[in-house]
Amino acid sequence: MPRFDVSSLVILGESLAAGLVNFSLHADDQQHAFPNLVAERLGARLAGPRFRPPGVGEAVGFPKITVHASSDDPAALLIGEPGGHWRNLAIPGLTIEEAIGRRPAAPVIQSDDPRQTVINLLLGADADVLPSGRTARPTALERALALQPTLAIVALGFAELMDAATTGSKNRLLTEAIFRDRYASVVAALRKAGADVVVATIPDPMDTPHCSTLVAAARLLKMPVSQLQRDYRLRADDRIHINGLVEIGVQIMESRVTALAAGVVIDGATAAAISEHVRALNTALADIAHRHGAALADFAAVYRAVAGAGIRAGSRTLTNDLLGGFFSLNGYTPGATGQAALANAVLEAIGRASGQQIAPIDLNGVAASDPVADYRPAEGPAFRTMAGRLAAFRAGMRFAAFLVGFVAKAVVGGITRKKEPRRREQGNAPETWTLTLPPRSRQTLPIDSRSSYYGDALLPVHTTDRDEQRLGLTDKLLFGGYGLFDSRLHGKVRIAFEPPVNNISHFEITHPGGLKGDDTRLTAPIFFKLAGVKNQVMDSTSLVSAGDLNLVTGEVTNLKYTLFLLNSAILALAATTPALPKDPIAFPGTWGRAWARFDQRRDGLLDYTCYVTSFIPLSVLNAPVRFPLPFTGPSGSVASIPADGTALHPHFSVSTRPPAQQPGSFPTLQTATVREMTTASGRYRVQFGTNFGSAISLAIMPLPPSVAPSDPVSDDRLNVPVAAIDVETGQLMPQSGSRASGFDVRSL
Repeated sequence: MPRFDVSSLVILGESLAAGLVNFSLHADDQQHAFPNLVAERLGARLAGPRFRPPGVGEAVGFPKITVHASSDDPAALLIGEPGGHWRNLAIPGLTIEEAIGRRPAAPVIQSDDPRQTVINLLLGADADVLPSGRTARPTALERALALQPTLAIVALGFAELMDAATTGSKNRLLTEAIFRDRYASVVAALRKAGADVVVATIPDPMDTPHCSTLVAAARLLKMPVSQLQRDYRLRADDRIHINGLVEIGVQIMESRVTALAAGVVIDGATAAAISEHVRALNTALADIAHRHGAALADFAAVYRAVAGAGIRAGSRTLTNDLLGGFFSLNGYTPGATGQAALANAVLEAIGRASGQQIAPIDLNGVAASDPVADYRPAEGPAFRTMAGRLAAFRAGMRFAAFLVGFVAKAVVGGITRKKEPRRREQGNAPETWTLTLPPRSRQTLPIDSRSSYYGDALLPVHTTDRDEQRLGLTDKLLFGGYGLFDSRLHGKVRIAFEPPVNNISHFEITHPGGLKGDDTRLTAPIFFKLAGVKNQVMDSTSLVSAGDLNLVTGEVTNLKYTLFLLNSAILALAATTPALPKDPIAFPGTWGRAWARFDQRRDGLLDYTCYVTSFIPLSVLNAPVRFPLPFTGPSGSVASIPADGTALHPHFSVSTRPPAQQPGSFPTLQTATVREMTTASGRYRVQFGTNFGSAISLAIMPLPPSVAPSDPVSDDRLNVPVAAIDVETGQLMPQSGSRASGFDVRSL
């Protein structure tokens, strides 16, 4: 076969060819997609859309990411102006049937259908004159033919197989006859148009961590296979879906075992049937390629090699374990190094068919900057083993030593803390006071656990852009939104008032014995969960929490809190990012908020309610940031992924008053979801977390402005409203009237 003409290169494909990494498609990952690497090696031009983070698209087996844009203009989703005749026509999730028959449809941006949105943007809303002579909005195949390709690379069929694998249903598989007929029609049409064609074989979903064997699951979870079988009633040949791995990992952190949700285990017989079907389809593909004079790139062999001995890249052997360095977090599409391996398979096929010597891409060089190749599982021995018990004992001793040091530091801090001289009462007009100080100017009251909570809204991202890292101003989301958690608090609050001066009393706040929180989970919209157990809030002894109360107006000013927030999720973050300081958190800090109120009680005491937030970009550590995943070992080791640019939004609210009761019903909120809200000041992503008690966590994320502020410090995205909604009353907790980013959170 003569040397291929690459003057008009066109790609027909789905998630693999699009460059989907993790759960959405955006420009940082698209540049590493195998079609771009192949085009660069061949000296071909391959234009394609570049999606603005957080991107669009969908990952099979996970919730769809709602398409959010800062405006209704399609250009808001793209970096650069919308193009015309793009040549990489790969669309995440695209099936063979859709490549042949699915067309663009108005409106262009369909928030609940990311696949249709990509089709609309990629294929265009304008009608084409089709080969038949009629005019219509083109399908992917029709657009490919209209581009008069000289070389076409076709990588279809994986989406259908992943759909069958994630549902565990053999009935969702295309029959071999239908598959052969449809795929052959695609290849035949391209060959008839004069294009050379490269066809990619279809990887076996059972070679991916999306459908992990029990042996692979045991390596990840640090749990013997026999124990997994006993705890979850699994058979030796069962496969565990990736969401099942996450759930088991969280349960191990929580020291409990409960039945897995339906659909996260695929039985051995179904797994074997899917693998057999993949082999049959690839045999059909080889026959189609042979009949139509097309070259065959063996993607299935690449996945088999990774599932076997693995492939060497840099200092690491990449495997098909979750966090094995080849596959992204969705468990079936690779990172940049894996995409380079697929590109080499295409280059090998082209070289073999044309008699060319094409140098392969160096995987070592790609792996050096590939965040997926830097995924790290937990280290050390497994649970329920002698080595694991010894490691757990040592980890317990280290934690005990940490607590001893912490207590000692607290004691020393309390002794050495500089105490301000007590003020003398003067300049007051008691007849104007609306609030009366308690007897002896001190009070200790129990907090109401229904109105008191603490938590965090962590924004897990990863960016290599230094400006984006500095304050976390990036939409390169790892899990589709914030990692939210809140925990109900139990305990007491003690307030000591100083003698008023000019009708203002300075007060100090402590929490005798600390506050205890309910067990909870840190949860993001997609994939991520982490156990939040052993919740505690403790006062700093070196820095006091305090404020000033105006006894005339009731206004609280100069409110500052300094608290230690501890739980298993924070300890996991500290384990993966050792540079995380062990100091207390200062509220409100530079970008946070602080609000409090007092209400007179009949017994002469004062009810107290407060709400404080802070903002902590982890770039202040000046060290690489790694985000923990719910896979731990008895030694205290925690699995992690690169997460430079990640920021924290801790918050704390206590009240001695029960929540206000409001008659009427409140609509049911769907938890762990992201919705869109539009106000006069712009558009916002509204994220609802999971339930804690009768409340739901809430965070509001401004959509990126079309033009970034000249001063990043003034960016609305630093002032993120985080709160909770009482689902029984519909009331915001607390009723602070906090305003942020141009709208009142209470109106939500």
